[in-house]
Amino acid sequence: MKKKFITFMLCSVVALSACSNTAYEPALCPPPADDYQEPDNAPLSNPTRITAAQAYEMFSPEAIILDVRNEDEYLTGHIKNAILLPVNDLQERANELLLDFEQLILIYCRSGNRSARAATYLAELGFTRVYDFGGIIDWPYEIIAQQCTTK
Repeated sequence: MKKKFITFMLCSVVALSACSNTAYEPALCPPPADDYQEPDNAPLSNPTRITAAQAYEMFSPEAIILDVRNEDEYLTGHIKNAILLPVNDLQERANELLLDFEQLILIYCRSGNRSARAATYLAELGFTRVYDFGGIIDWPYEIIAQQCTTK
């Protein structure tokens, strides 16, 4: 009986030490309710990933549809009213095209990788309504292609 008690106490001490205040381990114990602080390396903001259908429903005159592909890709086909702002130019040109931090911004690229990077960057800058809807390859709706003319 004494061995069971000692074993129980040792297990209790080990379990309680896992919930000490030295480190927060989500799998072991919840954070303190009032004084939990996000770690310094936590992302500043997380943009929302949505589907093409959700993005289509959100289209409105005040929404900015941002195409973050390069110009050649844009010219082969883009979503109507989309603004071209290649992801590589985003850092230096965002402040000239995106003026309102509460503006609805819907972002896409070819497959979803660049749009995710762009959306995260804009959210970290402080834009509050950033939505990444992935790639134009998954866009089931109409696109506009540049018309080529020959002389």
